[in-house]
Amino acid sequence: MRKQMIDYHADDYGLSVTNSRIMIDCIKNKRLDSISIIPTMDCYEECKKMLLSEWDSFDSKPLITVHIDLIDGNALSGEEHVLIKDDNGYNISSWGGLFIASCIPGKKRDRLKKELREEILAQMEAVYVGLPDECELRLDSHMHTHMIPVVRDAMFEAVDSFSEKYNVKPAFVRVAREPITPFLSKPKLYLTYSPINFVKNVILNILSPGMERRLRERGIDYGLLWGLIMSGHMDLDRCTVLLDDMTKYANKRGRSMEILYHPGRILTDEVTKAHCKEDVTDFYVSENRDVELEAVNKLER
Repeated sequence: MRKQMIDYHADDYGLSVTNSRIMIDCIKNKRLDSISIIPTMDCYEECKKMLLSEWDSFDSKPLITVHIDLIDGNALSGEEHVLIKDDNGYNISSWGGLFIASCIPGKKRDRLKKELREEILAQMEAVYVGLPDECELRLDSHMHTHMIPVVRDAMFEAVDSFSEKYNVKPAFVRVAREPITPFLSKPKLYLTYSPINFVKNVILNILSPGMERRLRERGIDYGLLWGLIMSGHMDLDRCTVLLDDMTKYANKRGRSMEILYHPGRILTDEVTKAHCKEDVTDFYVSENRDVELEAVNKLER
């Protein structure tokens, strides 16, 4: 499969039919190199069929990644799971809750890891099985939860089970390590960044070495990421200012870099009970997704 230094990427394919159609158009127009597919929404099967029906029309085939969703949507694993889903079968985990659980050893953590492993495995199967033969197995997650130690450990156990069953090993796993240097080199942009996103950047950079070590041990590729400090508002103007420095940073370190977008908001009448967390759903319907779509379509590549 091709290797390139800059990967224009979009998360959340399958979030709604509308946002999935928008992403397909971006692929056809050669504005996206890769997409992550979220398999937990009510429209997922329709969106997957839509992608497969368009596959032969793509001049350049996108890389496909399993977008593990533990935050909302329909849980796909066993009915006996009580720590990761509610009585209606919706995922209920939060980033903070999973992180705290990682720090408390014991039987409850072990039970949580088992439930997470089975859920991640079910989501991997839902996305990967049925894709064209040329598609690699690639993994990332909604809100980067796979970087959390207990989720990371569960993911690797799920990978082992998947590999044994399907004789397929992951070619790539996202490491949410975003360089800070390019941002610091542009003082005029300092006041445009969200302070909370800087905190997220620091936390994920602290968690990155443990993930990278595990990936190197397994011979799995990974790269850099751009899309944390500007998460939710990857606009054209700032992307244009930062692109050259980000590219140089990736080239100097010999690592690919995903430029992460969330193009195309979902329509309010597409919101279902599977979009079960109000604060998260606000992000799905935000006008900022139109801002990110503009950047995908107009950024000089």
